Amino acid sequence: MTFNRHYGIHILLYLILVKPIPTIAQYLIKDTIIRPTTESPNPPDSTVNKRTTNTGDSTSKESWREFTNYFRLDFFTSVNAFHYLNSRDQSTEKNNFYVYYNLNITNQFKTKYLSVNACLFNELGFRHYIDSISIKNEDSYSYKLDINSPVYRKLNVNLSYQVKSQLWKSWEYRPDSANQRKAILVSSYFSPGYIMYAGGLSYDFWKISKLEIGLVGGQITKIKNDKLYDTRKEDVLYGVGKGKHKQMDFGLSAQLQIPIHRIGKFFYWENNSRLFVKGRDIQQFKKYQIDMTNGIHFLFLKYMRIGLRTKLNYDVNVSEKIFMSNMLLFGFYLSNKL
Repeated sequence: MTFNRHYGIHILLYLILVKPIPTIAQYLIKDTIIRPTTESPNPPDSTVNKRTTNTGDSTSKESWREFTNYFRLDFFTSVNAFHYLNSRDQSTEKNNFYVYYNLNITNQFKTKYLSVNACLFNELGFRHYIDSISIKNEDSYSYKLDINSPVYRKLNVNLSYQVKSQLWKSWEYRPDSANQRKAILVSSYFSPGYIMYAGGLSYDFWKISKLEIGLVGGQITKIKNDKLYDTRKEDVLYGVGKGKHKQMDFGLSAQLQIPIHRIGKFFYWENNSRLFVKGRDIQQFKKYQIDMTNGIHFLFLKYMRIGLRTKLNYDVNVSEKIFMSNMLLFGFYLSNKL
């Protein structure tokens, strides 16, 4: 039997134009969609936004083996230097420089029946006086992991686990009896530290933003460094008595998580807020614990950012007054997704 060369040319054109071989570049897109090889390929939009895709000849259903992975990294830093000549107040007008950064990493792994979200945040603000001391202005880190299973459209059953603390020791300089400045330890790693867990419902909106309601859960407050009780001369710190190391409370929680999101041509918004109340204190509003970080940012020249970051904290175990701080930032910004 002879082989017709025209048939060979037809087969070659069919393999090139109709059945292209996947390349490595197809797997280096921002949001990856993996499908089993036994199923017919569909456009990316149809698999993300629709359960089924109808064609003239057949209907292809989304497989449980398909998944998407969304990764986002945001980094911001600012450096300021201050120089004084013939200063009138030597106690405050000293040559110094200030460095601040924050890092936010978010990842979402999503399948048809399950999604796993992880978020890591860390910030540090450090001021160094050239001929004197160094002061840490900002220091916090938090890690959050949550698992969601869809119930109806954007409503999910949710399990979450979160850790929040600071990484470095913090000191306050106070005058002693001889009117000399003495360093007092006020906080250190996991002193205080918080472990929060909850089970309830979550509602997804925008890209990976969500609102969570913890119907069952609790909070563990830990004091790892016993020296804090002696240096601060207190028997109870953050609701934890001396010698106990940790305090566990059960209650209800609510959390709003919005990674940086575009709200205008050059404006972006981010928010991370949490509310917690012990089960026995639901009717006592003054015992609600609030922890909120809100940011409004203006991006220009591709890598520059001006931002206003507001922090609000209220915990009756720390203070009976609401603490709020506003920070105006100008510096370099880098993100893999905008």
